[in-house]
Amino acid sequence: MTEKKALQTDIVELRHRAEERLREQTDGIAAPPGTDKDPLRFHHELAVQQIELEMQNAELQQARSTLETALEQYTNLYDFAPVGYFNLDRNGTICRVNLTGAGLMGGERSKLLGKRFALFVNEGDRPAFATFLVKVFASPDKVACEVRLIGKGIAALYVQMEAVVDPSGQECRIAFVDITERKRAEDALKRLNKELENRVAERTSELAKNIEQLKIEARDGMLSAESLRKSEERFRALSTASSDVIYQMNPDWSEMRRLYGRNFISDMDNPSRTWLQEYIHPDDRSAVKTAINEAIRTKSVFELEHRVLRVDGTFGWTFSRAVPLLNGSGDIVEWFGAAGDISERKEAEEALRLAEAEARLRSSELETIMEVMPAVTFIAHDPLCLSMTSNRAAHELLHLPPASNTSLSAPVEQRPNTFRAIKDGRELSPEELPVQRAAATGQAISNCELTLAFDDGSLRIIYGNAVPLWDDSGKPRGAVGSFVDITERKQAEQKILESQQKLREMAFELQMAEDRERARIAGELHDRVGQRLLLGKMKLDMLSEAATDNLDEIAGLIEDSIQDIRSLTFQLRPPLLATAGLVEAVTWLCSELRDDYGLEAEVLDDQRPKPFKYEVLSVLYQAVRELLLNVVKHAGINQARLILKCLGDSLYITVADEGCGFNPTETRMRKTKTGGYGLFNLQQRIEYLSGRFEYETAPGKGTRATIIFPLGET
Repeated sequence: MTEKKALQTDIVELRHRAEERLREQTDGIAAPPGTDKDPLRFHHELAVQQIELEMQNAELQQARSTLETALEQYTNLYDFAPVGYFNLDRNGTICRVNLTGAGLMGGERSKLLGKRFALFVNEGDRPAFATFLVKVFASPDKVACEVRLIGKGIAALYVQMEAVVDPSGQECRIAFVDITERKRAEDALKRLNKELENRVAERTSELAKNIEQLKIEARDGMLSAESLRKSEERFRALSTASSDVIYQMNPDWSEMRRLYGRNFISDMDNPSRTWLQEYIHPDDRSAVKTAINEAIRTKSVFELEHRVLRVDGTFGWTFSRAVPLLNGSGDIVEWFGAAGDISERKEAEEALRLAEAEARLRSSELETIMEVMPAVTFIAHDPLCLSMTSNRAAHELLHLPPASNTSLSAPVEQRPNTFRAIKDGRELSPEELPVQRAAATGQAISNCELTLAFDDGSLRIIYGNAVPLWDDSGKPRGAVGSFVDITERKQAEQKILESQQKLREMAFELQMAEDRERARIAGELHDRVGQRLLLGKMKLDMLSEAATDNLDEIAGLIEDSIQDIRSLTFQLRPPLLATAGLVEAVTWLCSELRDDYGLEAEVLDDQRPKPFKYEVLSVLYQAVRELLLNVVKHAGINQARLILKCLGDSLYITVADEGCGFNPTETRMRKTKTGGYGLFNLQQRIEYLSGRFEYETAPGKGTRATIIFPLGET
């Protein structure tokens, strides 16, 4: 009820706007005295209906432009999606897959459909994938998983999958991205970390043994000054040979005794109790303290990744590892550690994290677009289009269940039989359909309009494009078509055409009614008023001998009235039009306009026959009369040319002047002082009789108006 009321409100509003525009165009123009109200009301209704139709047509054109833009955007998004998409049923069978997904799987899309997705999962990851699939169908939330894929002709591929069950509950939608490079980087980082840990452990152990030996020698009183010097030199040589940062700490880490930064961290030759503030990033100090306390408590190796102040004044990442040195009683007497620069690895990890977040964002955006776009999409997976998948909008339009084959070229057992494709009143074979043509020829099919006829008798009209898909060798391997449903728009256009035709018929009938009224008035003027005036003049002439000057003046006035009535009668319905033809009638009209208005109109005729039935002659004569009167009233000049010539199978009538011209946009639909609707009304009458009306004009450039009428309309 609310929608119906809103529709009625829109119609009333449209009517109000149309009448308002007509009032602006006709402002200040009054009907001549004695004019019948019905024809004027009829004119008014015709003009309002025409304006309403033009407004509706403009809105429809805007809607069509919007739909075509959305269609183009949707097609591009789908074609160039960077993420693979799959639809799986509860058994893990592939129901649908996009081009990116098929490419990552290393196979043709048509060969992937109907197969178990688990066959393409690495055997070691299949249990994890099975658990992932169960979770997807058991939860309404998004579920994620990482697995390795295998396939013919492709190396091992790591993918990150995110899935959610669709509203039907029978399928799930999976989006996955290739994370192989990220995995390789992570594996390489793990190897580097392991190597670094081993190197640090080896060198830490070696240095610890040397220091322990020094302490034993010193305790036993066996170390001489020379041996002590040599031991110190060996320690420095070991530190110099190492590419890692080397440091020594007291038992509780409150003091750093020595640090060799290796141009990564500033060296420290003297003991420092402020090392934590000098070297460690403020945000990491708490974690460093926690790891130190745990290592001291357990007398175990200290290991931690954290940020440190580098030589250049910026912070970088390091992996630090230190081992405790114990005395005979098992107490910690010193810590000896090494640290390596892992800044590049951390930067790579951060870049990977950002790339993954961006990929997930793009995947989510594309999924949302696919869900909300109203466009109908068909994807053919082979050049013969034996297998074709579609989006939800397509299945709903075609009355087909999800994941079904939508191709009319499919094998008989898979082919849909609920609809037929029709163009120009003829049913198309599958090979003539746009997606099939694009796949077969490798050429884009644009601006294709089809009618889909369904078994229940309903019809839907779709409009769109189809483009081919290419394999690695540059040959077509399928096609994608995207269409919008324009049924409502086409129905509205048909109603507009029918209304326009009705409007032309009504306008022509009105013109014929006006012609008949002119004939009646001309007859009345000639047969009654004219005859009475003529009789009065004859009686005045009989009194001429006794006439006075006043009688002569009265006789002159009566003579002038008789001439005016004859002229008006001839202009309303010139007898020459029926007896001598169009050329003689317009020639006489030009002479009358010269006498009445001073217009010098040159008539140029090619002397070829111009036979037309009287209804057509009347319209052409009135059109010429209105064009010449426009010159008199608006051109600001008293000269014009009237040219009549036959070219091919058409008659060309041209009225040209070199006057002031006008702006065509402002003049359109402007009512003239003679009671007509100017050039618009003239054009409607000509077009209704299968003719054409054209004009060229601009301010200060004169006007050239041409009527083109087929000679066969006799």
